[in-house]
Amino acid sequence: MQASGIRGVGDIPWGAHLCAFYRDRLELQHLCASFLAAGLEQGQYCLWITGPPVEEQQAVKALTEAMPTAQQYLDRKQIEIVPYTEWYVRDGRFDRHAVIRRWEEKAIVAAQEGYEGIRITGNPAWLHTEAQWLEFGVYEREVDLALRRQRIIALCTYPKQQCDLDQMGRVMRNHSHAIYRQSLSQFEWHSVTVGDELCQENP
Repeated sequence: MQASGIRGVGDIPWGAHLCAFYRDRLELQHLCASFLAAGLEQGQYCLWITGPPVEEQQAVKALTEAMPTAQQYLDRKQIEIVPYTEWYVRDGRFDRHAVIRRWEEKAIVAAQEGYEGIRITGNPAWLHTEAQWLEFGVYEREVDLALRRQRIIALCTYPKQQCDLDQMGRVMRNHSHAIYRQSLSQFEWHSVTVGDELCQENP
């Protein structure tokens, strides 16, 4: 089991595929930075795929606030921060097979370089049309199955204001765990396994 770094969630296994619905930029930055800092401390290779509302420089700042030694990890490329345009939608289009190959290639390289595994977080804020949601849902399902065989932990973050209840349900079904905040007064999250319903305390 690996420390999640997320307050209130605790340890998570290899192959965990988490989703979270964030309210604003501050919440997203804090969640991702804490998650990745824990991975770095455990000798994992980490990748932060950024997208609105968090861009690269904001991600670096959030990571440094969560982990004062973050620049050392950035310098030796134990963590990389890349925009979604270079990972999800290269050449202006989303190719789920190519993206999955990139995950698998990263896992192989990380193992060769002696890392314990890899930890990834991505924010698909570029999803706007129903067709994009449907295709990305197929991708998420394929990723969920593929991760079970890998020393990879992934956290997918979705903007809550852009998700209706149907979309939230579809997202949850394609992940092993969903995490949510019960209180806005503190950055403490709770985890539910797929099949459980998010409680009504998530307004």
